[in-house]
Amino acid sequence: MTEVNTIHISTKQETFKFINELDSNDKSYYDIIINVDTVIYSNGKVYYIINYLFEFHGDEQSRNKLHPFYNENNSHIETEDGVIVYKNTMTEIMVTYLLDSNEKLAKVSGASTPQCYRALIMLNLAKLWD
Repeated sequence: MTEVNTIHISTKQETFKFINELDSNDKSYYDIIINVDTVIYSNGKVYYIINYLFEFHGDEQSRNKLHPFYNENNSHIETEDGVIVYKNTMTEIMVTYLLDSNEKLAKVSGASTPQCYRALIMLNLAKLWD
């Protein structure tokens, strides 16, 4: 196995609260800490290493439905470790939006709430795992 050397370029970290947007009586929430490291591998390619830390607070019955990676059809959480994605124009804007404040994200998310839009970005970045 060949060792892969990396050069660390930058780290960005933000924390977001995910609430039950459909039930204002549910006071449960997740604090989701998103950490994005930008690195260059020895092959010269630039990647994002995105990690998530999920801190749940509240009623256990809400735990799954508030989690952005929960799949209702399969009744389980798909992933929560994080992803490594190749940096290109598309992933660059996705990561920018992922880390934007709710106020900034609301200006580009159309009819979706910033929380819903951010969750969709997280899910789609997971599909781009490299």
